Amino acid sequence: MTYNCPNNTPDEIYNIIEVVHDWRSISSRLMLVLKIIKEDKTALTRKVFLKMYAIYDEWEPIEQSSQIPSEVFAETCTYTMVWDTDKDYEKMTKPLSADYDDFDCDLFYDWDSPELPAEVIKNAHWKLHVDEVQLVEDLIEYYGGLEQINYEDLPKSLKPLFETSISKYNRYIKFNGYPKAVT
Repeated sequence: MTYNCPNNTPDEIYNIIEVVHDWRSISSRLMLVLKIIKEDKTALTRKVFLKMYAIYDEWEPIEQSSQIPSEVFAETCTYTMVWDTDKDYEKMTKPLSADYDDFDCDLFYDWDSPELPAEVIKNAHWKLHVDEVQLVEDLIEYYGGLEQINYEDLPKSLKPLFETSISKYNRYIKFNGYPKAVT
């Protein structure tokens, strides 16, 4: 089973997608769903559905902090892979072609959307590139103090990330002092 693909997709298909898919605008891939939806041994083809949940390189932050993207981006498409020989088809080696269609990159989900899989949230906690000290300083600046942070305003699904950041921030202050003047 492939890393971060819950549909028991063969590693060979995952490896092909890793090579042929354009990942350039993706900062963090939070979950990748790959599913073989059709196989035709006579024509040596497979159709593979791809849905990726990710953070774009140029994301908009939430109002309270520059460290957290406001949304999760999702992209879908269907790849049609064609192999040259029966042997290549069976072994799922590099195909002759891997063309995609039904491409949709206009899907965005709020962090608390019920349509966002739990695995995306789980992966976000360790894949988002967050400077915890800066995150907490942003919250202090926005709310006027650490004690005034209103968690109801923040994405509920990311509450553990905020709590961990505050804990690390407090340890940092205890051992290193304030990183910058906070008023």
